[in-house]
Amino acid sequence: MLFGQVISSKSINVIEFNYIYMSRMISIQVRFPPEDIKRIDNMVENGEYNSRSEYVRDAVRKSEMIRSLSEIRSLINDKGISEEDLVKSGKAIRKNLVKDMFTNEPPYSG
Repeated sequence: MLFGQVISSKSINVIEFNYIYMSRMISIQVRFPPEDIKRIDNMVENGEYNSRSEYVRDAVRKSEMIRSLSEIRSLINDKGISEEDLVKSGKAIRKNLVKDMFTNEPPYSG
């Protein structure tokens, strides 16, 4: 940022969010073979990621997503749920969510 540059309140909120988010992170050391570092650095240089750290965080999130999807697939197979049943239940869930989100009634009346 240039000295004397005007900062909007939106920018300040982003800076505050980034500071809070980053201050909650824990630093770890990770070792990679040189060829992996070259691939990661190429992706950073090409603008696919802002940093090596961002690449590693994204890889961890994707790995967790793949593991979760695999567990869901196993549960579906174990319970004998068909693809058709899965689609129908998904439609019902979305219908109820839309109803809860866009009706004037409180979603949880107790």
